[in-house]
Amino acid sequence: MPYLAVIGAAAGAGVGAIDAGGSGALPAQDAAIVERKIAAAANELRLAEKAVLAMADEARDVLPQTVVVLDTQTEFGRRAAATHKAPGYAGLLELRIAEIGFVGARGFSSDLAFFMTAEAKYFDAASGSLSLARGLVYQSDLRPPDHWSRDGARSLAAEIERGYRALAQRTVEAVLLGTDSDGTTLMGAPISSGRTCGLVPTDPAPRYDRFLLGQTHPVAVSADSVTPRLAWLPFVPRTGPGEPAQVRYDLRIWPGDGSQAAPIYERFGLTRAEHRVEVVLAPGALYLWSVRARVELHGRARALPWSAALQPRFEPHHDAARANYHSMTANGELREIRCPTSGALDGWFSPSVLWTPCRCLDFIPPRNYYRFVTPP
Repeated sequence: MPYLAVIGAAAGAGVGAIDAGGSGALPAQDAAIVERKIAAAANELRLAEKAVLAMADEARDVLPQTVVVLDTQTEFGRRAAATHKAPGYAGLLELRIAEIGFVGARGFSSDLAFFMTAEAKYFDAASGSLSLARGLVYQSDLRPPDHWSRDGARSLAAEIERGYRALAQRTVEAVLLGTDSDGTTLMGAPISSGRTCGLVPTDPAPRYDRFLLGQTHPVAVSADSVTPRLAWLPFVPRTGPGEPAQVRYDLRIWPGDGSQAAPIYERFGLTRAEHRVEVVLAPGALYLWSVRARVELHGRARALPWSAALQPRFEPHHDAARANYHSMTANGELREIRCPTSGALDGWFSPSVLWTPCRCLDFIPPRNYYRFVTPP
């Protein structure tokens, strides 16, 4: 029996206001460019479809069971979307892109940040009953207003892709891989250590510099070659006697200039806590990288969050952060649990200590990635 059917919700994304309030408004000409780009992304469920396809790809990479994208143009797909029942499947995972738009720093500057919110729901495919729900939020760094309209809104297009990929990835982690289990451990082992969420990089050894409010952030370190060796501390799950757990590692690398949302290099199912990159990277170039551990026990896959620095903390703007929630079953009912917010206007001033990639954040902010530079 296929394990999972994935489907996009029938409703499309709402478009947030381009004028983010206060001094964060785009000039009329730039706003028109940005509005067209966002409308094109949300039009006719294109954005939702891309998010669902990204979610299915994420699931296929890590789940031992079969994953199928339901075609809502067929009678079976339409019925599944309406009833949340899919005979022959174990579960149905639905993803809806809820809102996309901009938020501003309001009183602090004219800069704007792009945001995207989504809601994921997991249903028992036999009964159609809701088993788990998750509210998700993505937000970019604050940028000058003209950044979003420059070059035909090319940066906005890349940010939209980065957003739906991040939320699709987080959906698979939270709903299917148990990353949301309790926010502190996975199979008895801690999911964070020192300054790191997830696995701790060891080669190149990370370095940190000071950031705002006494926090730190990772800085670029030198790689040993244009085919660098990357290594990290191994993950050792605490299983019971006679319960061998198979540990595998997944690795991703992105260009450091933010020009591409998709990884330029990835490997899944590595058996050792190190890897020599098998393609030649550009000389003298900056790259971001992340790794995670996956564990299979009793036929079920679990995973650590993708590795990232715990600081600087990044709390999304309160208008976007309110869409973030976890869920748990209590007395037979599904209850929403929301992350506390500090009331920060733009995510930089007095962020809550829970807004890290190991807890409330549904994405890794650019400053939290570990990074390396290849030799010239």
